[in-house]
Amino acid sequence: MSKHDAAYLDSIENKFEILHNHPGSSIPSTSDVEGLFQRKNAAGSTVICHNGTIYRMKKLKNISNICTLIERMEKNAYSAYPGHSDDMLEYQIVTDLIRYLERKNIVEYTRR
Repeated sequence: MSKHDAAYLDSIENKFEILHNHPGSSIPSTSDVEGLFQRKNAAGSTVICHNGTIYRMKKLKNISNICTLIERMEKNAYSAYPGHSDDMLEYQIVTDLIRYLERKNIVEYTRR
């Protein structure tokens, strides 16, 4: 997403949905989660994959410390899984992040 696109999304005053695709059919990324919370009026984020899988994160409440939370999850994953590939680490980080946000009733996450 370009800086211009991000600035436009930040300027929207009504609730909106973030919708995009993942050609590799991967789960939402840490960037997807971060983008959802950096845009205060984003109601949710939907990722449509080329294999037909649809991931949806519905934001139940805003949190201001998403970057700090992601950094903490990254640090934990790098300590717990030394020597693992970047793809595996990203998968573990975002999985832990989404589970945490679900437990705290910050997001509702579905996969279809």
